[in-house]
Amino acid sequence: MSQGCRKSLFVLLAVIAMMFAGHRLAAQSSVSGSISGTVTDSTGAVIQNAAVTITNTDRGGDVRTLATNSAGF
Repeated sequence: MSQGCRKSLFVLLAVIAMMFAGHRLAAQSSVSGSISGTVTDSTGAVIQNAAVTITNTDRGGDVRTLATNSAGF
């Protein structure tokens, strides 16, 4: 294989690798999910306006803090 063909093949493979790497990074940037439940005390009564903090344990930081409604949800 000539030097020119090797160079062209290398450039082509590099471009393909960058395309796949970019696609992978874009796919990881969109994350979603849901959490639901009812906050109750030890007697089973719902707790209104309880502060619920969702923490990302991988990053160690608080993501969001919410308050429960009148039904403890």
